[in-house]
Amino acid sequence: MAQIKAKKVVSEAKMEELRNKLGDFKFGILQRIWEAYNYLVDTNRVKNVTDLSEKLHRDYTNVVAIINGQRAITPKIILDMNSCFGQPFNRDWIIDGVGDMLVNSTEAIQRASTAINQAWATNSPNAIVNAAYNGNVTVSESGNIITNKYGDSPEEERRWCPVVPTSMAKQPDFDIFGHLSKQMNGVERLYSGTAPIDIWHYVTDNDLYPHYQKGDCLGLKAYDVEDRRIKTGNVYVVDTNRDGFVFRRFRKLDNGDFESYTFNESDPQTYVIPQEDVIRVYSVVLMFRY
Repeated sequence: MAQIKAKKVVSEAKMEELRNKLGDFKFGILQRIWEAYNYLVDTNRVKNVTDLSEKLHRDYTNVVAIINGQRAITPKIILDMNSCFGQPFNRDWIIDGVGDMLVNSTEAIQRASTAINQAWATNSPNAIVNAAYNGNVTVSESGNIITNKYGDSPEEERRWCPVVPTSMAKQPDFDIFGHLSKQMNGVERLYSGTAPIDIWHYVTDNDLYPHYQKGDCLGLKAYDVEDRRIKTGNVYVVDTNRDGFVFRRFRKLDNGDFESYTFNESDPQTYVIPQEDVIRVYSVVLMFRY
């Protein structure tokens, strides 16, 4: 049975009642919960509260009580929405109600971009730069920036690259970069500076925790379709025919298949991706965390 879309609509009288009951501070948080929920409905990420509770893996009665202002009025549920749906919301807005709701507003992106490029330029632990191939190295071991293929033109350096939509990241039998390089209308973008980034991708699991975790944003460099050169132990995103994006450590087996595994030496959770299932390989150039 198809689910019916249902936004949260509150009468002025009910809002005044809740404001008096909760006080201005908690009522402000509740309003942001409503706005975030209604945004997810408007953008077809959820249909209704039942759908939201299932996707957040939360008890339905608990979620309903929160949205109705009956309990636990904190930003936690918006943070959970943010992690579940690809970080669409501005963290300052979630916590303090400051700035625009969406992270891809000009102000929010600029803040994130500043953090990315400061981390990248200083080679900090929050900007993980893999050993790269095809001349894609952007930070030397001493931390000095090396010219990359985009040259020194200010216009070329100020690049905004597409963010892979969460729904697209798991789409089978689909060359994601091949599609985005031709059609980017309506796709969120993040600033990449001079880093050799082709696309951005939000991590959707905790397989590589604690080095990477769900919600981290990765700047990826796309290999040519036939280029399968990888360095054993490095982390890559591999686009596959069966599962879409797979983000893990990899080694290439003698027969050309890719074996993926985690950082857990006692239980590496290995599995093999047949070479014919590999669509494209991406190296991880940058990572930042909100």
